[in-house]
Amino acid sequence: MEDDTFPFIGVGINNDILKLYNDYDLNVANIIDLRELATDEMQSDELRIVILMTLGREVLGREIEKFF
Repeated sequence: MEDDTFPFIGVGINNDILKLYNDYDLNVANIIDLRELATDEMQSDELRIVILMTLGREVLGREIEKFF
Protein backbone atom coordinates (compact mmCIF):
# COMPACT_ATOMS: atom_id res chain seq x y z
CA MET A 1 0.00 0.00 0.00
CA GLU A 2 3.00 2.24 0.28
CA ASP A 3 3.53 1.88 -3.47
CA ASP A 4 2.02 5.05 -4.94
CA THR A 5 1.32 3.35 -8.28
CA PHE A 6 -1.66 1.63 -6.64
CA PRO A 7 -4.34 4.07 -5.48
CA PHE A 8 -6.50 3.47 -2.42
CA ILE A 9 -9.91 4.69 -3.59
CA GLY A 10 -13.11 5.21 -1.65
CA VAL A 11 -15.61 7.61 -0.16
CA GLY A 12 -14.70 9.11 3.20
CA ILE A 13 -11.68 6.84 3.59
CA ASN A 14 -9.60 8.90 6.00
CA ASN A 15 -10.73 6.84 9.00
CA ASP A 16 -9.98 3.62 7.10
CA ILE A 17 -6.47 4.82 6.36
CA LEU A 18 -5.93 5.81 9.98
CA LYS A 19 -7.15 2.39 11.13
CA LEU A 20 -4.77 0.63 8.74
CA TYR A 21 -1.89 2.61 10.18
CA ASN A 22 -2.89 2.27 13.84
CA ASP A 23 -3.86 -1.41 13.73
CA TYR A 24 -1.40 -2.80 11.18
CA ASP A 25 1.31 -0.14 10.83
CA LEU A 26 0.45 0.19 7.12
CA ASN A 27 1.03 3.44 5.28
CA VAL A 28 -1.09 4.32 2.27
CA ALA A 29 0.72 6.44 -0.30
CA ASN A 30 -1.87 7.24 -2.98
CA ILE A 31 -5.23 8.22 -1.47
CA ILE A 32 -8.18 9.17 -3.67
CA ASP A 33 -11.47 10.20 -2.08
CA LEU A 34 -14.18 10.09 -4.74
CA ARG A 35 -15.98 12.97 -3.03
CA GLU A 36 -13.11 15.29 -3.92
CA LEU A 37 -13.19 14.20 -7.55
CA ALA A 38 -16.96 14.64 -7.73
CA THR A 39 -16.79 18.05 -6.06
CA ASP A 40 -14.22 19.27 -8.56
CA GLU A 41 -15.84 17.72 -11.63
CA MET A 42 -19.41 18.77 -10.84
CA GLN A 43 -18.41 22.05 -9.18
CA SER A 44 -20.57 21.32 -6.15
CA ASP A 45 -19.17 21.81 -2.66
CA GLU A 46 -22.16 19.89 -1.27
CA LEU A 47 -20.66 16.64 -2.59
CA ARG A 48 -17.66 17.07 -0.29
CA ILE A 49 -19.58 15.62 2.69
CA VAL A 50 -21.91 13.01 1.16
CA ILE A 51 -21.91 9.25 1.66
CA LEU A 52 -21.43 6.64 -1.07
CA MET A 53 -25.15 6.18 -1.77
CA THR A 54 -25.72 9.91 -2.24
CA LEU A 55 -22.62 10.25 -4.39
CA GLY A 56 -23.81 7.45 -6.67
CA ARG A 57 -27.23 9.01 -7.02
CA GLU A 58 -25.93 12.53 -7.69
CA VAL A 59 -23.04 11.65 -10.00
CA LEU A 60 -24.19 8.46 -11.71
CA GLY A 61 -27.95 8.85 -11.40
CA ARG A 62 -28.09 5.37 -9.83
CA GLU A 63 -28.79 3.91 -6.43
CA ILE A 64 -25.79 2.12 -4.95
CA GLU A 65 -26.11 -0.54 -2.29
CA LYS A 66 -23.31 -1.07 0.17
CA PHE A 67 -22.73 -4.68 1.11
CA PHE A 68 -20.96 -5.69 4.30
